Amino acid sequence: MFSRDEEEIIYKLAEQLTGSTQKGSSRKTVLVQNVARRVQTVGSKSLAAYLDYAARHRGEYAQLISALTIHFTSWFREAEHFELVFREAMVTHDAGEILRVLCAACSTGEEVYSLALFLEAKRQSHLIRDYEIFGTDIDGVSVATAEKAIYPAARIAEIPLMYRPYLLTGSGKTEGLFTLDREIRQRTHFKQGDLRVLPAPGADGQLKPYTAILCRNVLIYFDAKGVQAVVKTLVQQLRPGGILCLGHSETVDAAAFKLEAKGRSLYKRPFSAEQSGDGPNMARVLVVDDSAVIRKVMVSLLTRAGFATESVDSAASATRTLKEKTFDLITLDLNMPEQDGASWLRMQRSTGMRIPVVIVSDAAVSAAEEVLGALTSGAQDYIEKRELNESPQKLGDRLKAIAGQHIKNRSQPRSKGAQVKKGEWKKTRPDLILVGASTGGTEALIELLRMMPLNCPPVLVVQHITPAFSLAYAQRLAQAAGLKLGKSTQDTPLETGHLYMAQGDYHIGVKKGGITGWRLDLSYGPAEHSVRPAIDYLFRSGVQTKGKSIAVLLTGMGKDGALGLRDLKNSGCLTMAQDESSCVVYGMPREAADLDAVQLIGDLKTLRQEIDQCLSGTQAAA
Repeated sequence: MFSRDEEEIIYKLAEQLTGSTQKGSSRKTVLVQNVARRVQTVGSKSLAAYLDYAARHRGEYAQLISALTIHFTSWFREAEHFELVFREAMVTHDAGEILRVLCAACSTGEEVYSLALFLEAKRQSHLIRDYEIFGTDIDGVSVATAEKAIYPAARIAEIPLMYRPYLLTGSGKTEGLFTLDREIRQRTHFKQGDLRVLPAPGADGQLKPYTAILCRNVLIYFDAKGVQAVVKTLVQQLRPGGILCLGHSETVDAAAFKLEAKGRSLYKRPFSAEQSGDGPNMARVLVVDDSAVIRKVMVSLLTRAGFATESVDSAASATRTLKEKTFDLITLDLNMPEQDGASWLRMQRSTGMRIPVVIVSDAAVSAAEEVLGALTSGAQDYIEKRELNESPQKLGDRLKAIAGQHIKNRSQPRSKGAQVKKGEWKKTRPDLILVGASTGGTEALIELLRMMPLNCPPVLVVQHITPAFSLAYAQRLAQAAGLKLGKSTQDTPLETGHLYMAQGDYHIGVKKGGITGWRLDLSYGPAEHSVRPAIDYLFRSGVQTKGKSIAVLLTGMGKDGALGLRDLKNSGCLTMAQDESSCVVYGMPREAADLDAVQLIGDLKTLRQEIDQCLSGTQAAA
């Protein structure tokens, strides 16, 4: 049907649009036949006319891409790979995490669903908590077929008997077809994508890495340059310790891609010198816990997060280790024989140790006083033991932020007084004082609010803290501030000399009414920035009252409070934020500063001096 020149045009199009090299006459013949069918289907008189039509019609362009790709796929093809990949991946994968797998060049979905059947059986056997499989292919038509998940019933014979209970066969209009159980389809996701191009990052600007990537019997269609581009892109999406699986007939130079060959076409992305902590500038963590199980879990989590990690089983061992080595972070169990963690921490702080410490504890109410005692006498944060399995990645990010801030602060001189003042404001007495804090905030709040004047206006506080500890911490903070702890109930009138704080899983805000003109406003609305109570909720409520407020944003990860602080500034309130050198984590204050939401940035002493001057009505210029 086509001339020799037209066939060459088809081959070049395939190379340009899909990246695949055209080797082998059988492949070329298939491509020509595929395009010929499309020309006949749309009724074009020539190849040129068809290509012009495809360029102007998105749907036909997708069909052209499909015609220029070749798919040889089946159910449970090279299925022995599944168990091999699973075993290798689980060496560094926490069973409490969601197992994320990418099937690159997934065609019409058979590989994705075969793997999903395999992993669903593992999930049902409680060998993994959960899984997600993502399938990508440059052929949008094939991706659409995969998303529908409807296949001819005749192909059930390709699926092992043990997995067939997860299949749903059709009847009536769908007789002769089958699909997958809903549990499986909910865990599979498909998207059109080019193997040579990294996908767009998430909302946080980061790519979420995979534990394993399967790209099997695909590289054979690329030349050396194409293979280089594809493998490089795939490795960038693989987490340290993750597994890349190629087809049985495919091999790559592992050293060229900084991979470790595991045999059977499996390659592991090792923990690099930087990620494993071998590099001289990487954060080092000391795990102190008498439980061998917890030490193992912590070391695994921290290693995957990119720390150099060492563990000891007692306070005495920790003391000896600190004399011999330097660390950037310590995780500390409170309940240990001979010497408990809290006593050890107080002793170390009294001798000048400045390494940030994170407590590892249960979130039971009975543990509140012990944990809070440690937080207000030297610890910067705490880990609930359930988080070790439920959210290890978020936990790793939190620990990296604390250690990273410590390293940065250690390398630069500590700031003195106010760093930034924008504009001028009168030192007038406010109606309300609104304060928000997160990581490191338990100690910062006590320092900021210690011994407030008895006649100070109502103080409303949001501290990101587990609900089990919130009441105990509110009582401790009120005592340190010399204020009465107000009732945390809807419409409570706000009084001078009182402190109000959320004492459970709900938002806290303010509205007009009551003795001082203000009442407490509580809400069980959705979490904001993944937290409830949210600082932004409190700050927004301050804007809506149109009152005169002082708003302060302290140390913490994330963005909570930044937008609300900007709204308060724009409404005429005085806005302040803690400076970087005094923060445990300079996250929320940085976001606020970047939004031009802050009029004064300083350490806690400077912020408190500003509050005191406003409360006394001092008219000094800012």
